[in-house]
Amino acid sequence: MLTFFWGINWPFMKIGLADIQVMDFRAVNISASALGFLIIALVKKRNLIPTKRDWIGLIPAAFLNITAWNSLILWGIGQMASGRAAILGFTMPIWATLITIIVIKERLTARQIFGLAAGMCAMLLLLVQDYKLIGQNPMGTASCILAAFSWGAGTVFIRHYQFSLATSAMTAWLQGLGVVPIIVIAYMTVETDWVNIGWASWASLVYNSTVAGVFCYYAWYRIAGQIPIVVSTVSTLMIPVLGVFSGMVLLDEQPGVYEFSALCLVVLAVFLVVIPRRQG
Repeated sequence: MLTFFWGINWPFMKIGLADIQVMDFRAVNISASALGFLIIALVKKRNLIPTKRDWIGLIPAAFLNITAWNSLILWGIGQMASGRAAILGFTMPIWATLITIIVIKERLTARQIFGLAAGMCAMLLLLVQDYKLIGQNPMGTASCILAAFSWGAGTVFIRHYQFSLATSAMTAWLQGLGVVPIIVIAYMTVETDWVNIGWASWASLVYNSTVAGVFCYYAWYRIAGQIPIVVSTVSTLMIPVLGVFSGMVLLDEQPGVYEFSALCLVVLAVFLVVIPRRQG
């Protein structure tokens, strides 16, 4: 369910950005999601008061997983086809695995080395094609890659930092803290003409505030907090695949050889990194 709902969300976000400014979209979407998690925590009678130790972890986790990821990836989607942004965004497992290796001091195996190399080649393919547009739009691809790195780092941090809060309460705080810089930036930049927004953009905003913003984040944090990084990242493998093909259906995007080659390399890279070699 997580894979499906997050996969089809990529073209949905592209639709919403047709009428709504990037930061306005995220400011409303994440604020609504945080409110949803707060209501869930209250209904379940969860503890909402973080400990001193929780605060130390909440602030960097909120910045990495909410502020940086959402701002950078949504800006990247606005600069390119949603399918390509999905491919770049979901190089996250490669970054998460690499960070885990560095932080936990695990040794690189041959499979991990080949996997990381394949992931880098995938990004290089898309960067080579984007080279033609460097004079016009140099930052779209870089924004998506940086977003993927931020999400990977945040996932590792949440996995290894033991919060005392339940998932609903923790996510309410993460989204509530992470959306503050986004609201400030949205206030300081160009405002959205809310009166003339089309119904499709409203539908995109509602979907991101409920299904993608509440259910998917809840499912992801439950996964990331309870099982190893190398296992949790497997759940993301098909998300860029759905992102590419749902973009073809909903937005009439036409992925080419570069996109399909990069997609295959990303899947190969994550497979090599997270699936252990059979013994015997």
